[in-house]
Amino acid sequence: MTRQIVLLLSLTGLQLSVARAQQAGAGSGPAIVVQPRDSSRPALRQFQPEDLAAWRSIRSATLSPDGKWFAYQLAPNEGDAEVIVRSTGSDNKELRFPIGDPGTAGGVGPPGGFPAPVPASLLISADSKWVAFTAYPTAAEAKRLRQTRRPGYNRVVLVNLLTGEKREFEKIRRFAFNGDRASWLALHAYPAEAPAAAPASPGASAPPARGPEGTDLLLLELSSGAELNVGNVGEFAFDDAGDFLAYSIDARDQAGNGIQLRNLKSDVVRPLDSERALYRRLAWSDTLQALSVLRGRIDSLARDTVFSVVGFTGIAAGLPKRVVVDAREHPDFPAGMKVSGDRSPRWSEDLSALFFGIREARQPVAKGEGGEPRAVSPIQPGAPGAGGTINQPSMGQGGDDELPSLVLWHWKDPRLQPQQIVEESRDKSFSFLTEYRLAENKVLRLADETVRGISLAPHDRFAYGSDTREYDQPASYNGRRFADVYTIDLRTGARKLALKKMMFTLWPAPDGTQAMYYGEDAQFHLLDFADGTTRELSKGAPVSFADLEDDHNNLVPPPNFPLGWSKDASAVLLSDGWDVWRVPARSGGAAAVNLTGDGKRTAVRYQRRYVFDPKEKGIDLTKPLYFATYGEWTKQEGLAVVEPGKPAARSLLFDAARYAFLKAKHAESYLYTRQTFTDFPDYY
Repeated sequence: MTRQIVLLLSLTGLQLSVARAQQAGAGSGPAIVVQPRDSSRPALRQFQPEDLAAWRSIRSATLSPDGKWFAYQLAPNEGDAEVIVRSTGSDNKELRFPIGDPGTAGGVGPPGGFPAPVPASLLISADSKWVAFTAYPTAAEAKRLRQTRRPGYNRVVLVNLLTGEKREFEKIRRFAFNGDRASWLALHAYPAEAPAAAPASPGASAPPARGPEGTDLLLLELSSGAELNVGNVGEFAFDDAGDFLAYSIDARDQAGNGIQLRNLKSDVVRPLDSERALYRRLAWSDTLQALSVLRGRIDSLARDTVFSVVGFTGIAAGLPKRVVVDAREHPDFPAGMKVSGDRSPRWSEDLSALFFGIREARQPVAKGEGGEPRAVSPIQPGAPGAGGTINQPSMGQGGDDELPSLVLWHWKDPRLQPQQIVEESRDKSFSFLTEYRLAENKVLRLADETVRGISLAPHDRFAYGSDTREYDQPASYNGRRFADVYTIDLRTGARKLALKKMMFTLWPAPDGTQAMYYGEDAQFHLLDFADGTTRELSKGAPVSFADLEDDHNNLVPPPNFPLGWSKDASAVLLSDGWDVWRVPARSGGAAAVNLTGDGKRTAVRYQRRYVFDPKEKGIDLTKPLYFATYGEWTKQEGLAVVEPGKPAARSLLFDAARYAFLKAKHAESYLYTRQTFTDFPDYY
């Protein structure tokens, strides 16, 4: 019987046919329908590879903050796409713009490895009056460019949603509106085409230094249409409010390089820092108007770039104050280490400290016999526990394509060689988290070889780290990953062992003073960062929050993933696999409360909570909570809401379909998709 069923399914799979449900501009893809043989029904055309290439889907969907406009890409798997902007009101206004082939992004670009277009290639301004999007070379143009070995460039299209007026800007690689104010649009141009680089000489030990990356930055005032051009801009960033624009200058021979600040309300430009140096990883603080950046100088002896951390405060008051962290000027800076260029520095929330990464400094290079460079202190490959891979050609007599690779692995290495290969790029960019405290003028190394992974708790008062050395090698064999967890006082750098042989992660509270963790007793507990004490959290609940249906070979069943902390850190939302429970996190005898009420009784799982605010910091229990629902036996899906003060969840949608939801930032307007095996996930 089993063989007959499998054969029947296989034959049915060979009879898949395609119903062309997609009309021109309908925004839906073709449906695949399983049709039994029926001589009374017309035969449908067989699904072909060209049908798959032409299959169109909705991408980069975005809803305006006021909920009145919906914009998206309608693109085939291969070929030219279009951007569609639709009104969500009764007027049914629709605007369509061809944008070429998005598949050419990054594939047909200028030489030199410049960054691809910004991932957010479709943006609606914060005031919902403008839409800007990237347009690409068409598929035919891209083919011609590849044949002639010429670079291709993207452009940006700006549309006034009130009037429909369109403006195009050629050779733009990145664009952005100025935050919440939405009064300016910044357009960053591609670099000029450079001549092809000469091939490296056989004896060269390192590639030549990278040239200047600064290009024109076009600032467009949206209200007047006036344009302002700033030259040699390497990086730029608006603050969240949209009042200031910060940018770095990256010019030829580093002449005039620095950080400049433009007040977008007064148009006053102020230089914040200016030196013959490279400026990288410019970023604003998340909370206050403060800046941080890396400033680098070329060390010709070590053939390396040596970075310093530069921070600026007092910007809103008009009295910028500069802070510099230079390894050469701080005797407490870890010996043999340098500031890493692979991690962006950032301010603490209260601006009392700067966080950045450090890594081992490259050794100076001296001249050997024959004038060839040689390392003074070469790193010996293959050292036990090095965690790297060694690929060296053998001493063959043939060409390079005939030389096999030699891969070395030491039996004491904590990671197996295949894992080292997969994680090689991550290892190369790894840096140790370090802190500079302004008041004490002190550098505190937070991470080291024993505790490498450090996470900052909210509000930047405490941190926690993990030491996995004892468990890494066994984990390569049995898949069970443990860690010893340490708490760290960020004011002193003091580290204290808090939890031994932890298997699961920590979930820090929004107030940053404590964290929730799952223990070997299959219960949730709380860890206090200040004194390292722990206490039980879920033991008194009438249900288990362990995932007893998980069939992995674990010592204890894993937890159902927590839904998060309340905004005031007074409670956590946990799942028993069916319902969502509010479990008090403060001592006082309060009992756990079932918020959804009927999940286990009706065999409906409340799977996850929809987070409509990407900047949410904790769950606001005074507002409605929306949950995705799933029928265990019916396989139906839907949406339910838990309203404050109400005893259970109320179902809003529940059907034999899959749903996804999108909410406007400043309005109670929602878009959703509904899809089945035959219905394309159009938006409603």
